[in-house]
Amino acid sequence: MYHMLYMKIAYIAPYEGEKEIALSLLSEYEVVFVDAPIRDEVPELIRDAEVLSVFVDSKISETMVDSMPNLTHIVLLSGITSGARHFNIKKQVICIFEIKISFQC
Repeated sequence: MYHMLYMKIAYIAPYEGEKEIALSLLSEYEVVFVDAPIRDEVPELIRDAEVLSVFVDSKISETMVDSMPNLTHIVLLSGITSGARHFNIKKQVICIFEIKISFQC
């Protein structure tokens, strides 16, 4: 299987227990966590990340993407009724993956 030798993944606003799971599943990569949703600007800590993993409570704009020169992928974790409408991105070089999550009691 092909994968990048080095990849920095920015994981935004993980829920309780997600950090441990992400670190376990992504142990080959550098995973950096930002504990709160991002909305207006990208924290300096993650500006060099290749992957941005966010839940729908983060708002991602073209300006924010422009401040991340290495960004190639955005992973959007969303509920059934929300989704990529939270993004205002027109760049062709960014791949956006939307993963719908269904919560069942």
